[in-house]
Amino acid sequence: MIRKISLLLLLLTAAARLWTMPKVVVPEAVEPGCPLVVAMKGEQDLEQVGVSLLNAAGGRLLVAGVFHAGDGGSIVMSLMGIPDYFSPGTYEIEMEGRDGTNYFWLRRTVKILPRIFAAEDIEFSTDMTDLKNDNEPKRIEEYYQLLAILHSFHPAALYHPDSFSFPLEQLRQTSGFGDRRGYFYADGGRDSSIHAGIDYGAAAGTPVFASGKGRVVFSSARIITGNTVVIEHMPSLYSLYYHLNSLAVRPDDIVEQGALLGTVGATGLVTGPHLHWEFRLANVPVDPLWFTGNKVLDMIKIMSIMDSTAYERGGD
Repeated sequence: MIRKISLLLLLLTAAARLWTMPKVVVPEAVEPGCPLVVAMKGEQDLEQVGVSLLNAAGGRLLVAGVFHAGDGGSIVMSLMGIPDYFSPGTYEIEMEGRDGTNYFWLRRTVKILPRIFAAEDIEFSTDMTDLKNDNEPKRIEEYYQLLAILHSFHPAALYHPDSFSFPLEQLRQTSGFGDRRGYFYADGGRDSSIHAGIDYGAAAGTPVFASGKGRVVFSSARIITGNTVVIEHMPSLYSLYYHLNSLAVRPDDIVEQGALLGTVGATGLVTGPHLHWEFRLANVPVDPLWFTGNKVLDMIKIMSIMDSTAYERGGD
């Protein structure tokens, strides 16, 4: 009996020694206002996985959802939006979960790089001042309704892992992502904010197209953003289109990249006809231009890194 127990212990010990930590791909550096993509590959199905961004003191700044990618459950991905106001420096990505029956806990460092954003001042007319300062219940209700949508995480929403296209055929940018805005109200008041998207000036009636495939999760009028369309493209990744003159889609429509969403307008809080185009990751605004030049999930590149002979397994 003792021999059998000893043999079982030896076998369990040998099996534990054969298991190695999941492979992890984390970028070395990321700019504020851009996505950070984390990929993990285990020997078995990865479950109960958590991914967080920590500061230098170990404080938890962000928690990101994870979803399975590829065949089976051994590969998981996480998309995290880095806020445009984060200071440059060295941070850590913390990952934990189960690889089959084995628990893992890993950390990888990532640098947030310096980034300079433009500044602009905007003068408001009396009507715009009244609209901006109006906190009627309907406006507050609309705010929380959109907030709930942008915080939604659906692991199966794998509509568009590729790069995105621009929403207009011709581009005339009037405001950039991350612009530090100063508002001058007609009553002499002042305020400031950070611009969450890109504004493109265009004539009213200009067609607006979906930047990528996805599910329409909102298509209706709002007090501040006017006629608005929101599309879910990936788990926690949404594109937004504001101030439209007309709407051509309805909630729960599945739209292809390039599908007509509506037309440019001047609805809501605006100084003239234009399209406000925005991306959000778990409600964190991220630069739309990043998505036009990069695939959301470049699986060929990720798997190439993992399969490289230079890659070392293990964790800290």
